[in-house]
Amino acid sequence: MYEKYKRLISEKIERGKLTEVFVEKTTTQLNYYLNKKQITQSEYDELIALMNPNE
Repeated sequence: MYEKYKRLISEKIERGKLTEVFVEKTTTQLNYYLNKKQITQSEYDELIALMNPNE
């Protein structure tokens, strides 16, 4: 799951298509996978940081 989202986010960044709507939707999905223990807290943190580089 982690690799899938990392690839998806990276592709969006490369294409310049990382929109606020995408970030919100993906954050919601990542919250779900974190709660279901399908990704770890550190993986979650890394993916969120990837989508929000200025924070």
